[in-house]
Amino acid sequence: MENKNDKYDFSYFEDGEPYISHRDRAAASDNTRSDNNSIQRERRERPRRPAAKKSSIPKGRVMILGAGALVIILIVGMIIMFGAIGSVGKNSALKVSDVTDTGATFSWNQKKNVDGYSIYGRTKDEKEYSLIAEIADPDATSYTVTTLEQASLYNFYIAAVKNGRERKFGTEEKVSTLPSPPAITAISANDDGVVHVEWEKNEIADGYIMEYKQKDGEYDSGQRFQIDKEETFYDFGALQPENYLLRMYSYMGKKDPVISPPSEEQMISIGKKAQKTASGATFFDPNIDPEKPMVAFTFDDGPFDGVYSDRILDALEKYEVTATFFMVGCYVEDHPENLKRKVDLHMELGNHTWDHSKYGESITAEDISSCSDAIFEVTGQRPTAFRPPGGAQGDAIINEATSEGMAIYLWNVNSEDYESRNADAIYSMVMGTLADGNIIGMHDTYEATAEAVERMIPEILAQGYQIVSAHDLVVAKTGNEPEPGEIYYSFSETNYE
Repeated sequence: MENKNDKYDFSYFEDGEPYISHRDRAAASDNTRSDNNSIQRERRERPRRPAAKKSSIPKGRVMILGAGALVIILIVGMIIMFGAIGSVGKNSALKVSDVTDTGATFSWNQKKNVDGYSIYGRTKDEKEYSLIAEIADPDATSYTVTTLEQASLYNFYIAAVKNGRERKFGTEEKVSTLPSPPAITAISANDDGVVHVEWEKNEIADGYIMEYKQKDGEYDSGQRFQIDKEETFYDFGALQPENYLLRMYSYMGKKDPVISPPSEEQMISIGKKAQKTASGATFFDPNIDPEKPMVAFTFDDGPFDGVYSDRILDALEKYEVTATFFMVGCYVEDHPENLKRKVDLHMELGNHTWDHSKYGESITAEDISSCSDAIFEVTGQRPTAFRPPGGAQGDAIINEATSEGMAIYLWNVNSEDYESRNADAIYSMVMGTLADGNIIGMHDTYEATAEAVERMIPEILAQGYQIVSAHDLVVAKTGNEPEPGEIYYSFSETNYE
């Protein structure tokens, strides 16, 4: 039978010597048989040597095993080497933290000999990467971005920049931004403590969460509401008189919702239900007892630099009492927070002309109206009281005050703080003339006045008096709202000018 391997010629040269194939051996076997027989007889006649101990592993196998071991060592070494390289690459990868609805903080290991870095990103709907940030500082290792899209899945990578050329390093990072919180547009509370909140709709949200707490308390589940995604307002309450904080969230998903960062906290002030007299007049301060003695604190010429006015407000807030502030229009726009605080503390806003440069008959309607407009621009409220500089009246004053709905208040106790600039002197003047119905004239532009007020308030209260605004003094003593254009000096029998 023909051997199938006979079709192929496997002869080749190895080490420069010919290798004889099985076909050549068969052809030469007859020619060499006789020679082989003589050689065999010669071998049988020679003395035999002791047989050498043979290795259990053929030499060829030893070589193969040695080469295999070398290959294994090389492979293990390469695995370790590439593992180390991969570890370096992973350590150099861009990392993302502090993810919000529109931002994230990126961090990386610093590269040597670079000019800076570039961060690139794309959302899942974008085919191309866009430049997110350029960092010119070669020593930078972190950067915060605030221009991302809400509720989007991003891929990011970082490149090192050298001589205007970029080289990507590390691995890409995949991050999802959060939904944006709803933007609260209005918040109010009625006399019964029912709170009304409005916000702009987040079109991609599946709903909203609202929570509130007392100003010094903690948020908890008992004061939290889940609101349908179609809503843009919500009412809750009634809350007890107190200051509260409120915030909102958007969320996406229902089983495992992704929740937005909180909105900016909003203050809710729930006051006592407004007191009314029999004729329907309302007090600014609902805590007033019309049956108890009271004096009105009034302050002129502020807010000026605002420092001492704020200090006086601190004292009034501490003891929960009110006052009337007659402000100069040209100072108002430079101290908006001072005015807003006066509104929050239920102080009465008063007009003291635009720049305090005119008196009596020389004061014009525009001097008054321009001050009222400035106060309104900052607070959204128009003043309810007017005091002419120096106390002198004129026809324009009465007519404009009447037109704007402001009563005109003078005083029967002059603290003379503008002359003495001395806290002890101011204190002695006010405390030495203390009487029910006094309207006390002071200025919130002097440090001495602030110091005197801090001393006077607790002592006046300790003597059983209430400290009130000029408006509330009129309501308490007459039962009616102050009349626009009417001049009020005091409700005391004595004038301490």
